[in-house]
Amino acid sequence: MHNKFNIAKKYLPSKKEMQSLRNNIYSIMPFLQSFIKYYNIRDAVQFREMIQNFFQLIFEDFFRHNYIDSRLYESQAIESILKDPSIISREYANIKNMSNTHTVYTANLYRSQKLVLVNALDDIANIEEFAQKYGITSASDIKDIHIDGENSKEIMNFIKLTIETLKKKSINEKILFILKEQKKTNEDFVKEHQIACLESLYDFFSTFNFLQTYINTYTSNSIKFSFSDLKYPLSSTTDKNGVIGLEQVFSKEFLNTLSVEDLCFFNAFWFNRFAKECNNLYMVFSTIDSLDLWQDILDGGKNFVLPDNVLIASCQKTHYIYGLLSESFNIYQASITSGEIKQGIFFSHSPSKDYSSFYNKLHNLIGKDYFNYFSTYLDGKNNFLEDVIFSSIFINLIKCAYRHKDTIFEPLLKNMLDNPHSKNWGIIRDELIDGQYLDSIANNNKMILLSFDIEGFNMPFRFHISRDALIDITKLNNPDCMIPEYQGAEDFVIGGEVVPSNIIMPIPKSHRKIIMEHANADSPNKNLWEHFYFLMNGRFPPHLTQTVKISKKQTKQTRLPICYTSLKNGKRYYKQNNKFVEVDNELAK
Repeated sequence: MHNKFNIAKKYLPSKKEMQSLRNNIYSIMPFLQSFIKYYNIRDAVQFREMIQNFFQLIFEDFFRHNYIDSRLYESQAIESILKDPSIISREYANIKNMSNTHTVYTANLYRSQKLVLVNALDDIANIEEFAQKYGITSASDIKDIHIDGENSKEIMNFIKLTIETLKKKSINEKILFILKEQKKTNEDFVKEHQIACLESLYDFFSTFNFLQTYINTYTSNSIKFSFSDLKYPLSSTTDKNGVIGLEQVFSKEFLNTLSVEDLCFFNAFWFNRFAKECNNLYMVFSTIDSLDLWQDILDGGKNFVLPDNVLIASCQKTHYIYGLLSESFNIYQASITSGEIKQGIFFSHSPSKDYSSFYNKLHNLIGKDYFNYFSTYLDGKNNFLEDVIFSSIFINLIKCAYRHKDTIFEPLLKNMLDNPHSKNWGIIRDELIDGQYLDSIANNNKMILLSFDIEGFNMPFRFHISRDALIDITKLNNPDCMIPEYQGAEDFVIGGEVVPSNIIMPIPKSHRKIIMEHANADSPNKNLWEHFYFLMNGRFPPHLTQTVKISKKQTKQTRLPICYTSLKNGKRYYKQNNKFVEVDNELAK
């Protein structure tokens, strides 16, 4: 029997997971009844097919949004040159004769710097050729040029760009001008793309009424963790107190007020939430299919008997197929990325590869054992090939969502390493899981948690990233893979539980006075309120500072020393005179 199938049989979901699955199955019923009515579904076969088609359309909608990591890396390279123009002089001799063959940028800053310079020189050559052909000079007056036709606006913009470029005296000045223009073009593209992504996310969340669920959960947790005064509505019609509803944060009007970086953090958070919801929906529909509940739901059934042994078998099946298909998706996407970086061009490719030949072979190998095992507990067909085809739509959607999050988040992380501008960010090494603190580095966890305090938002942005990806990014900056540790993670632990980021929202005016009063008083959970105050105005929390003597009569408050972790050896360090000094792990906690 296939080794992975044996492993899947040993998988046991926790009681918490099974109860969550039960709850999700019951909560999806109103949507399914509306779905049945809207599409006038008559039988179980049609019902199953329509669900497949529905999620396939969602997948295609999200896949049409390009991954933006290349654009972000390009902007970072441009920004680094604008800050240090001497890079142009150092690299000019090496790149002046290079062909402009690459449009794909990576986290390798030095490589990307060379590529943007090559691109700038190519743009300048094209501009000068265009100017010579049409007799345009630096003294040309745009008022005397009249262009009609479908592309007249684009042509006029290019003529303006040409005149402004010709005004620059030296090649360095011309390169810097072109880079500034490209940076703006990139930022406009990223904003437009990210806003379009969030509009698609809004449609998805609204379809399943998730936004109301998030508000309800946030309200419940705000009471539980004693910050119930910080209310957020689902929707708001006025903004006189700076209050904005959860629905409104997905509007173009609000999103256009955010910086490119803040918009990317916001997108990464909601794509992460989207991926989790897709995973929950996959578990629900996989269970419905495994238990063959399609006809029961069509007949109006709502209260299903879902014994533990049945749910365990369904979870085992889902766990096995997810591992199989998610690896396929990742391998295919990685091969595309590798090819694009090597050849320097973006490929037009199908969203996912057809692995039907492989799955047919696997069906012949394990199909009988698969059927015999799962038919003991589950009423569906338990046909391996049919189950794989049904699951593939959901799994591709999940992996696509996580990939979108990663291709937004990883460039943000790289930029933070190159240009640390957030006052507080880094890994949460000691992660609280099921009431226990576990050292993710010492335990060699596959996933590492990072947190970022971004001023103006109500909660830290927290993301998991694969350990391998984190090492690949950090080693570009230093061979020991040093990364700061986030300060104040314990501020968001109350009663042995982590305060969750159910929603990430801007801090409205009406919350500012409340936060300030609690932060300055002896309130319960004072450290939490001080951290909220820090998120509000960027003033570092007093409990994360220390008193330093600067003379016999004078002292000053300074931030507690930042602890760094080496991902290479797992040791902790402090910085002294720009050198890393190893410290005892217990002292660093």
